[in-house]
Amino acid sequence: MARNWDLPSPKHAGAATYLASAFAIFVLAGAFWLLARLVSPRATLRRCVQVAAYGATPVLVASVLLVSPVLMIACAAALLHVFYLYYLGVQQLLGGGAAGALGLL
Repeated sequence: MARNWDLPSPKHAGAATYLASAFAIFVLAGAFWLLARLVSPRATLRRCVQVAAYGATPVLVASVLLVSPVLMIACAAALLHVFYLYYLGVQQLLGGGAAGALGLL
């Protein structure tokens, strides 16, 4: 389906998308923190925000490619990389436990 460029775009769509993405990162960080506290009491909220933001970076960068529907494949590849970064980040939060990281994710 082709986009009809005659349609007006919403006024603050870019700002709303940016704020929703930032909010989603903080929600994910809160979920990481709540779950990590069950396994490792030394997990801090600041560290969880760092893991959530660093992990979301590939999808945020790849979202620039969404000007063409064909480049959606690049976003799917970036999503796989996000899961890998979250896996590594959760290992760091838990102090190197690979088995606990799989259970947390």
